[in-house]
Amino acid sequence: MANRIAYVKKRDGRIVPFDKQKIADAIFKAAQSVGGQDRYLAEDLAEVVRIYLEKEYKGDIPSVEEIQDIVERVLIKTGHAKTAKAYILYRQRRARARQIREGKRPEDLSETEVLKDIIKRDISISVRRSDDRRVFWDKTAIVEALVRETGISRNIAEIIVAEVEEDVVASKVKNLTSSMIRELVNAKLVLYGFEEERLKHSRIGIPFYDISSIFESFNGTPDNLSEFLGRRIKKEFAVNGVIPQAIVERYLKGEISIESIEGIDKILTAYIPVNTPTEITYLYKNIVPLVEGDVVFSLPDDISSFDKIFFNENPFVLEFPYRLIKDKLIETTKNYVIRIDNRDAFESLIKAGEKRNYLISLHRKIKGPLLVLNRIALNIPVIQAYAEQDNVSLKIRLSEILKALFDMVVSQEALIKKTPYAKDTLSSFKGYGSTVEVEFVETGENGWTPEEEFFSEILSSSLSVFIKHPSDYLIEVVGRCLQKDDVIARIRNG
Repeated sequence: MANRIAYVKKRDGRIVPFDKQKIADAIFKAAQSVGGQDRYLAEDLAEVVRIYLEKEYKGDIPSVEEIQDIVERVLIKTGHAKTAKAYILYRQRRARARQIREGKRPEDLSETEVLKDIIKRDISISVRRSDDRRVFWDKTAIVEALVRETGISRNIAEIIVAEVEEDVVASKVKNLTSSMIRELVNAKLVLYGFEEERLKHSRIGIPFYDISSIFESFNGTPDNLSEFLGRRIKKEFAVNGVIPQAIVERYLKGEISIESIEGIDKILTAYIPVNTPTEITYLYKNIVPLVEGDVVFSLPDDISSFDKIFFNENPFVLEFPYRLIKDKLIETTKNYVIRIDNRDAFESLIKAGEKRNYLISLHRKIKGPLLVLNRIALNIPVIQAYAEQDNVSLKIRLSEILKALFDMVVSQEALIKKTPYAKDTLSSFKGYGSTVEVEFVETGENGWTPEEEFFSEILSSSLSVFIKHPSDYLIEVVGRCLQKDDVIARIRNG
C-alpha cells in the first residue's frame, strides 16, 4: 500500500488526485477509433497501467506526460498496436491543440510556411464576399475579422488562419465564398477548443435544403414567409448570441420553455403608469412596435380625469386598482387587469369571484413602467431528472436556473437597448424596470408544489411570478406573498 499512486502532477504544476477512470476512458476512445468496442478490456488495461505506475514510481507523483508514456508502453506490450497508434495520434493532436491555444506556432506548421508562400505565388484564389463582390484571398483581412469578432489574440488568429490557408492551397480550389472561409475557420476553432469564440464567429442563417422545403410547404403570403424566415433567424441569434448559455442548455434539454424566444428584441408585456388620458395615446403609439404582447396602462386610484376613455374601444389594456372594481366605479366588458397590493384586497377578490380561472402575476413594486421581457415555464419533471443525474437537489438546481434567468434579463435588455428605435423609445420612460416571469401551472400536475420560500427567492432575484389557473393552495401562497409591502399582484380573469 505504501507505493499506491494517489496523485498526479498536471502540466501547469497543480497536484490533483489520481483517477484511473480517466485512463480507461482515454484507452477506450482510442480503441473505438480503430473499431474496438470492449469497455471491460479498457478497464483491465487501465488497471495494468496503475500497477506499472506503482512499480515504477514507488509512491512518487508522476506527471500527466509520464502516465501517457506508460499507457503507450502498456498498449504495445499487450499486443494492442492499432490502439497504441490511435492513442499516440490522439496525444499529438492534443499537444498541437495546446500549442495553438497558447499562441505557439506548432513545428509542423512553421516548416511549411516557406513552401506555402512559394505555392501561393503561382495560385490566385478568388473569394466571393457576402455582398457578391469578388476579391482575392487576403489572409490579413481574415485574421483581423477573426480578432474583431471573437476577441481572440492576434497570434492565435494568425496560426488558425495560416492552417486554413494551408488547407485551401492544398485543395487547389480556385473559387471560394466568404461563408466557406468562415466554416473552415470555425472548424479549426472547434478543433482547438475555442468553442465560445466559434459561437461568436458563427454565421446565422437557414440551410439551403430547409429554405427549399419551406418554400414548398409554407401556406401563406410572401410577406408572411419573409416574417417567418426573419423570426427563424432571430431565434438562432437569440440562442447563439443573446441568451446566456446556461439558459440555452436548459432550453435545449427541455427543462424550460421560453415563450417569446423569436421576439428576443421585443418586450413581452409593458405595464405603464399614467396620470392623465392625454399621456396614453402618445405613449402607446411610441411603444407598441416594441411590444410583443399587451401594452397595459396602469390607472391611478382617482380616475375622474379619465372620463373620455372609451374603455371597450381601445387597442391597449387598462389596469385598475381593485377598489374601483369592488365599488363598481368601472363598467367595462373588455379584458382588463386588476391591481392588488395587499392580502385583504386579494382575499376579497377571491371570495367575490364565481370562477377561479385567474392569470396572476406577482411583481416587485416600482414607481415607473415595468417591462416584462419574457416568460419562462419550468418543466419540473425534466429538471428533477437532470438534478438527480447530476446528484444535486431540486432546490439547488432551481436556484441555479433563477440565477441564470437574472443574467438573461441583463443580456436581453442590453440587446433591446442597442437598437436605435428602442433606445429612442425607452428614453421616454424614466425609471423603468425589467423582469422575466417564471410561470407555474396547476399544483399537483407534475408532482411538485412551489412554496412561498421559492416565490420569495424569485421576487428577490428581480424576477416575477406568473400563475395560470391557480389551485387553492397557490392562491393561499399568493396571499401570503402580498403581506410583503414591496409585492404587487396583477390579475386577469382568463
